[in-house]
Amino acid sequence: MPVQNSPATYEASSQQIHEAVSAWFLGPQAENAELLKDLFNDIVADHVSARTSYHPEDGAFITQDIKHSEVYHRMVATLRTKLARLSSLLNDRSVPFYSPRYAAHMVFESSLPSIAGWLAAMLLNPNNVSFDAGPITTLLELEVGRDLCRMLGFEEGGDVRSWGHLTCDGTVANIEAIWTARNLKFYPLALRAAMAPSHPLHFLSKIFTVPLPSNPAIDVPLCFLSTWELLNLRPADILSIPDRLTREHNVSTHFLETTLSKYLVQSTGMAGLGAWGVDKSPKFLVASTKHYSWPKGVALAGVGSENLVNVPVDIHARIDVQALRHILDHHLSTRQAVYAVVAIMGSTEEGAVDPLAKIIELREEYQAKGLSFIVHADAAWGGYFTATLRDPPAEWHSTWPGSSSSTQDASERTPFNRDYSPTLAMKPYTLHQLGALKDADSVTVDPHKGGYCPYPAGGLCYRDRRMRCLLTWTAPYIQHGKRGESIGVHGVEGSKPGAAAAAVYMHHSVVGLHKRGHGGLLGEVSFTCARIAAHWATMSDASTPYTITPFNPLRSESTPASPAATAELEAEKRFIKERILGRSNEELIKEAESDPGVLAELRALGSDLNINAFVCNFRVRRRKGEGREGTHARTEVEDGKGDGEQWEWVLNDDVSEANYLNRCIFDRLSVTDIGQHPRKVPLFISATVLQAQDYGVCLERLKERAGLEAGSGRDLFVLRNVVMSPFQAGAGFVGKMEEAFRRVLEESLKHVVEKNTVTPQIHRFIVQGTDRLFLAYRPLFHKANGRQQLILEVDVPDRAQWAAYLEARTEHPNAIFELWTRPTPVTIEQLLQGEEPLPCLVLADSHVVLNVACAIVSLNLTIAHPRVVKHRSLRSRYLDAEYPGAHTPFYLYGTPAQAHIDHMLLKAPNAQFSAEGVGLELDHPVPSEKLAAGVILYVLNAPEAAMQPFQEDRDGAVQCFFYPDAQFEVMVCDDPFEATAHGPGLADASTHKHPVIARGKMRLPLNVFVDMVDLNREDFRGNERITPGMVKGMDWEDQTAWMAMVRERLDEGGNEYFTSNRNHGVDGMFNDGRDISRKPDLREEVDADADVKAAGYN
Repeated sequence: MPVQNSPATYEASSQQIHEAVSAWFLGPQAENAELLKDLFNDIVADHVSARTSYHPEDGAFITQDIKHSEVYHRMVATLRTKLARLSSLLNDRSVPFYSPRYAAHMVFESSLPSIAGWLAAMLLNPNNVSFDAGPITTLLELEVGRDLCRMLGFEEGGDVRSWGHLTCDGTVANIEAIWTARNLKFYPLALRAAMAPSHPLHFLSKIFTVPLPSNPAIDVPLCFLSTWELLNLRPADILSIPDRLTREHNVSTHFLETTLSKYLVQSTGMAGLGAWGVDKSPKFLVASTKHYSWPKGVALAGVGSENLVNVPVDIHARIDVQALRHILDHHLSTRQAVYAVVAIMGSTEEGAVDPLAKIIELREEYQAKGLSFIVHADAAWGGYFTATLRDPPAEWHSTWPGSSSSTQDASERTPFNRDYSPTLAMKPYTLHQLGALKDADSVTVDPHKGGYCPYPAGGLCYRDRRMRCLLTWTAPYIQHGKRGESIGVHGVEGSKPGAAAAAVYMHHSVVGLHKRGHGGLLGEVSFTCARIAAHWATMSDASTPYTITPFNPLRSESTPASPAATAELEAEKRFIKERILGRSNEELIKEAESDPGVLAELRALGSDLNINAFVCNFRVRRRKGEGREGTHARTEVEDGKGDGEQWEWVLNDDVSEANYLNRCIFDRLSVTDIGQHPRKVPLFISATVLQAQDYGVCLERLKERAGLEAGSGRDLFVLRNVVMSPFQAGAGFVGKMEEAFRRVLEESLKHVVEKNTVTPQIHRFIVQGTDRLFLAYRPLFHKANGRQQLILEVDVPDRAQWAAYLEARTEHPNAIFELWTRPTPVTIEQLLQGEEPLPCLVLADSHVVLNVACAIVSLNLTIAHPRVVKHRSLRSRYLDAEYPGAHTPFYLYGTPAQAHIDHMLLKAPNAQFSAEGVGLELDHPVPSEKLAAGVILYVLNAPEAAMQPFQEDRDGAVQCFFYPDAQFEVMVCDDPFEATAHGPGLADASTHKHPVIARGKMRLPLNVFVDMVDLNREDFRGNERITPGMVKGMDWEDQTAWMAMVRERLDEGGNEYFTSNRNHGVDGMFNDGRDISRKPDLREEVDADADVKAAGYN
């Protein structure tokens, strides 16, 4: 056995591991290009030799005459041209997964052994659906399955032997695990049905016994058990039934398979459960942060996503064991069966590892209570990390230089160099849970993730190989013996590439699934992950205009917030800066020998498994005490101010604005737009949305640490980096990554802070009324200056201006009139103070061209004495969690002669619907004093939630219920809240026992105002845009742009299909870096025309 964890061998073994790793990959700068060429040449040479030596007497089929023909040469030229274009496109515009600057998803370059294995087999194109279609690669897949089972720690003994195979991905592996758990649960019920009187297995009904679920020491006839007891037979007892029937009762396998097939749930379907006495569908229990394959899988298996129970997670995003216990108790008391409990071993969003060891204990505990279920481990990401637990095999020591470390002279050890990358053991918690994988019933593990193999290569392993027979559609015995085992009969897939098996086999055999092989590779990336996590944890402090909050708390953050806890946190950050960030890798490891605290701190940083998630926030400078709840502030005296005015930097608490900042960063550090060239992105990271309904207390805790409000229950957009490259930790490269990120963060901050700083500006209002003047504000959800819904009544002291206004309204009765607070910019606070009359500009049917307001009417109007009808904040913390589900609410205000409405903005995104002088036919009049104060009008039979999100169609037309001359059934209620009250819950007047004022009908005028663009605008940087909202994926215009670029580069036809009708002449075929998914800017067109003319073209 090698010496482990001793200071004398640590540096040499770590350096040698990195030297071995360097031979396993092509390298970030293609350093091993000659090796790759040699491997490809050897593969092709062997392949040519195989072809030419197989019945050479057949002679050549592609003759020299054919090769000299014009058609042949033309086709070869086409092949070379097309390949050159494709290769150029792929290498130019693909994301550089191979670079240490890529830290986004669970993607890295495939290892050289796996690439070589893939190519060698791909030239033969074997199909592992059956043994005869791919005999060698089938055997390789079976060997790969044994490798995975050994790596996971499955032990062989008695009737229990493990088995594993490859799938196309982890999703299919999870679906197969769902399928297996379902079939296992109902197998005893199918057997009981086959033993019923007049059924073929009735002769066994009184003599075939099984252990009692709650007391396995007692055997009872299977047919005597209740449905509940049959649903809770122990898995091992169920799996032993076929062998026992053969051994104890001489029932042949062939007879059992053919007879029982029509009774199985495979044949009867889930609709037949009632006939078996199952009145409650069993459930799958899984952490609420599960992968999307789980709801997809239960739907495909006929179980239904309603039968997938989300178990809450704790503050570390791991399944909450106490919550799981509570759910199991509930199922036991209500006699509702459980298919399986699923443990996530490395969540794809934040690398969290569920407490599998505790879940295994619960399986045994509840099995003794009569509630039986299997435990499946979704270790698609984390499975390969068990290689760090395995010692190298005996034969490895003879091939590894200097492996006999105890006799190695110090002078023979490889010295440190600039690229030295140490290995780092994972957290003790993580190691303990990975060790428990050996006791799981089934495990998903993906070679194309943590195994560094090419796609597609997922995997599924069973602790008991008999579980695979629950999926068999062809009797297993037919596929054994001399004919070999056909893997395809056991899984979801049919045809599957044998090349995947060859690729994984090569990686396993060359690299080795142990501490000094694949485990060493993952140890290096674990070290790098901790190194990067140290930067995220310390990049910000009280002096920076931004904060970075890691998803995983530092050790000092485990205590409740207090001055002492804050001091402890700052002390830990100083320790990290001085003792970790300020040290080279060599210095870190040497110092760890004398101070274990350094290594302990490193191991504590980051997530359970090599993913660092974090959220950025920002500070805004405001006058001290100005309009901000909270205490996250530092005070300074403004330089250059003679009066010594006090300012404070206030930490933003608005979740929407933090989301926006993080999306801005993500858009800069990813490829989401046709105008972004991958080779110009300085660093790649990824992002995800943490949904409140899934993350619960975990998300609340993260928001609290980031200084964000948690009361609104809004989802949070976070950034993340996944560490797979073993080349990031060397030569101070992590520092380069931090600087690249910092530059983008600071650049993104500029406009984010600007739009969240209250400054004097031009405000816009919809003008309503000719008897009294009411103003409905044009709000902006995502800009501090406009983040309020405001309705005012104002006076016009200048009678001449009032007369001109009335005349304009008479001449243009159906126009939309707007008031702009021009020429003097003001804040809303200054406007409401109304100390002086405010000169304004009124425009009718206004629109903006080249930053110039154009209108059919333009006149001056000075307003005074503003009276607030409604003034309600639109900050995210005050918005509702859901859109109104029963009605669509409006504010109703004005005078008895002229009543106006403005849509209540309760949740973002939304639309502003305003109308003046609406026609009301009510059973009771609304008192004038109530109209003056504003009441709530509900549009009945039009639930807002059913219509949201309001949006324009592709041609810019508004698709909504609010149109000229529309008529609605309405109900008018008192508004029980103060004019300046904030939400949430502002539309709940009907539930506050305030009387209904009136019911009746409302008819809209011809001049209705609708805005669903400016209200929801997030980016105020001219025509730049970021990924809209929390939407994932590309919209139609994005796809248009990308496909146009690809077709142009490949010289394909059909560009007319990829022209956006909406963009009017901005054709997706042009690959000039423009963002063609937005409307064209007239200024850009003018500038472009000028450039063309200046160049001498007409």
